[in-house]
Amino acid sequence: MKRSNRLKTAMWNLQAGKRSVIRMVIGMTIVMFFILAYILVLRVFENYQEDTEEKKKSLCYRFLDIDEGTSLDALPELTQEGLERIKHPSGVMPTVLVSIQPAGRHEARETAEDPKEMDYLQYVMSLLRRGDIYTAGNIQLNMDGTAFEPKEYTHWNRPRYKDLMSDNSLFHIGLYDPRYNLLPERLFTDPEEALLAGRLPESPGELLLDEYLLMVYSVELEPRELVGKTITVYNKAEDKAVLREYRISGVLKNETWDIRESEDAYDLHSEHICVYLREEDAAGFEIASGSLRYYYPSYESLTKNIDNIGALMMNRVEWTELDASTGMLSDVTLEVASYHWVLSQAGRFLCILGGAAILAAISSAGYLLYFYRSRSRKFYTMLDSIGMRRKDRARICRSEIVLIMGISTAIAIYLLLMFWFIFRYVIHNAMHFTPVFPALSLLYTLVLIWVGILMLAVPFSRFRPIELSGQ
Repeated sequence: MKRSNRLKTAMWNLQAGKRSVIRMVIGMTIVMFFILAYILVLRVFENYQEDTEEKKKSLCYRFLDIDEGTSLDALPELTQEGLERIKHPSGVMPTVLVSIQPAGRHEARETAEDPKEMDYLQYVMSLLRRGDIYTAGNIQLNMDGTAFEPKEYTHWNRPRYKDLMSDNSLFHIGLYDPRYNLLPERLFTDPEEALLAGRLPESPGELLLDEYLLMVYSVELEPRELVGKTITVYNKAEDKAVLREYRISGVLKNETWDIRESEDAYDLHSEHICVYLREEDAAGFEIASGSLRYYYPSYESLTKNIDNIGALMMNRVEWTELDASTGMLSDVTLEVASYHWVLSQAGRFLCILGGAAILAAISSAGYLLYFYRSRSRKFYTMLDSIGMRRKDRARICRSEIVLIMGISTAIAIYLLLMFWFIFRYVIHNAMHFTPVFPALSLLYTLVLIWVGILMLAVPFSRFRPIELSGQ
């Protein structure tokens, strides 16, 4: 029997049994729409989770403060001790971010004044009066015999890295060491190419500057022109060099600190010079301030490392009761981690619910096919009686099912688009997130639905003559 004749016969059969066909179309449409809508919601849910994590990836860490006055030689041991506190250290990247000052300065200040007796502002003002900390006003840069003074100060409504606002602004000199991940791979995929003119320091006696510092000190040379030049950092208040004749290996773009630092972090860093100290110079410095950060590969791994986060979300414990021995968290980090925990629980529930629903949908599809097969028995009995081959009868039945599925698919897609516009509007306004239509995932799902239903249709389309003769 020709294919065109089989198709015509299938269409005549559908027209003859409109009531049953309508029921089949409605049933198949509901099955398809439900499965497609579930996949759409699940994909939007996953994209929202990924988007939230991507935006807050600079906060996906725990940190431990490093006490002022700590020796630089103690950093490797402190880093290792911090990692040993972590329950699940796999994939965790330690980063050491510290500012340095001349050795013994902290002990001298402790002898002079007790900060416990003063508030923070009084303490900082006392340091400024003593002149024993670096400020923008007392730091001079000398490059190849040319002295540069700070002139272009910034003021309010500025990016977080623009912290030099006056002569009294604290001037932090940071420590660079290739072991300590100044630019964590968790945040930077290719920092040398995208954010760095020149290269990172490779040997002691080299340092990094950033573009913002060049602006403050009115250095008009292009960043790449500075690479290879020799610089001396001079403390005018004490009339001596802080760093003498270090080579500039690279200049970082300002966006570097915007990527690495979040204004919501408790341990915000703003070092505009990062120096790889010579061995003879390192002994003359101690830590002024800093922290050990432990970046996690994902918020999922971070939430697993936070004790009692489930109890916290259930209001059974206060957030202050969380174990801080593995590292502290900022409020925003804890908020994002808690939100991730809620989304993960919701995701598991959606998967269980969706699995059960899809199983029910497949069962419903099987029932519909069985119903259609029972409805068509008399017609196929007649075809068998006039001598039509079993192969042609099965093909006609499958053609009918394909036509029903085609109509159902068109209606299901129309309903899905209507659902999408409403769902997208609600998500955009309620969660401030604009979802992207997961066309590829839905296409794959639709193909799987068709394959699944056609596979179910194969046994239902086979009518044995012995069954038919008994009707």
